[in-house]
Amino acid sequence: MTSTAQQLFEQGKIEGEIEGETLFLEHLLHAKLGPLPSGYQRRIAQATPESRLTWGERALTAATLADVFADTD
Repeated sequence: MTSTAQQLFEQGKIEGEIEGETLFLEHLLHAKLGPLPSGYQRRIAQATPESRLTWGERALTAATLADVFADTD
């Protein structure tokens, strides 16, 4: 594989991981807390992987979306 092809592969892999994390978190939150307002969807899509992981962990015990997203960017 050429250097350019390898770079494209790695970029696609990272984008796929981000998309998968985003979709999983959205589905998890929807299943537990109901439909997600578009503002939360944007926050999830633009978040760091660390934030998405934190939110996913919080979703396990959260009673509201505000509980999930409290004190995070």
